[in-house]
Amino acid sequence: VLASQMARTHPSYAHGLNTLGTILFDLGELDGAERALLASLEVAPRGTNAVCNLGSVAYRKERNDEAEVWWRRCLLLDPDHRTAREGLAHIQAR
Repeated sequence: VLASQMARTHPSYAHGLNTLGTILFDLGELDGAERALLASLEVAPRGTNAVCNLGSVAYRKERNDEAEVWWRRCLLLDPDHRTAREGLAHIQAR
């Protein structure tokens, strides 16, 4: 509730939108998570965590090609990002 209120009150706070997206992801509300994360990227296009989290949303939605694109973009921003590396390894193992 607090993260939702913060996102409404401060819609240009990228970190808050990413936090909301992460919370919604953890709750299994993938569509809402995706919207919040995309909104975070609109504010901060180089937001590494939002990019990586979008990969996780796509993966959970079984859109592996899209997840791979997001995670590769994440690695361009941060070559050592653990979640992106692990996500790509899961896709490649299939």
